[in-house]
Amino acid sequence: MKKFISVLVVAVMVLALAAPAFADGPSPAGPAAEIVVPELGGAVDAATGAKVDVVVSQPELAAGETVESVAADATAAAEAAGVDVAEAVAAEVFDVSMSDGSQPDGSVKVTIVREKGSGEIAAVMYQAEDGSWDKADFIEGDDGTVTITFEHFCTVVLLVKAPEEAPDVKPDTPSDTPSSTTPSGPASPQTGYIF
Repeated sequence: MKKFISVLVVAVMVLALAAPAFADGPSPAGPAAEIVVPELGGAVDAATGAKVDVVVSQPELAAGETVESVAADATAAAEAAGVDVAEAVAAEVFDVSMSDGSQPDGSVKVTIVREKGSGEIAAVMYQAEDGSWDKADFIEGDDGTVTITFEHFCTVVLLVKAPEEAPDVKPDTPSDTPSSTTPSGPASPQTGYIF
C-alpha cells in the first residue's frame, strides 16, 4: 500500500508541474532568423551617385533583444505595412552602417550580394533609433543581388519567401516535332564541326 501511495503522489506532482505547460497550448514557432553578414556589393548616394563608405556587420542587439525577437518585430511591422508575410521568414538579420559611425545625409542605395536562388525577398525592414521598423524600397537582381534604398542605417531584416522547387519532370514534347535540331554526321577532321 505504501508503494501505491508513493507512486500516486509522484504522478500527481508530475501532472501538477506539467499543467501550466499544457494550459498555454503548444508554443508557436517563431520566425526563422539567423545572423548573416552578407557581402557588400557597394553603396552610392541616391541623388548624386557618389560612392558612400558603408559596412555590413553582425547586428548590435539592445538589452533583452534576441535575433528571434528582432525578427518577430520586423515581421509584425511588415504585416502592418501590408506585406504578405504568410509564406515569408526572417532569413537574414544584419547591420548596415557608415564606416565612420555617422548617418547618411540623404538616401543611400546599398547593394547586398546574396546567394543566388536563396528565395524571393518579400520585404526589407530596417529599424529606426526609436525601435520602430520601416519598409525599405529594394530591387532584386537576377544575379542574387538586392539593391536597398536606406534613409538611415541600422539593423536590417530580410523577409524571404522560400525558393520554389524546379519541376521533377520535363514537359512532354509533341511526337510530330523532332527532338533535336542539331545535325548529326561525321565531324570534319580540319574544323571539328559536324556536317
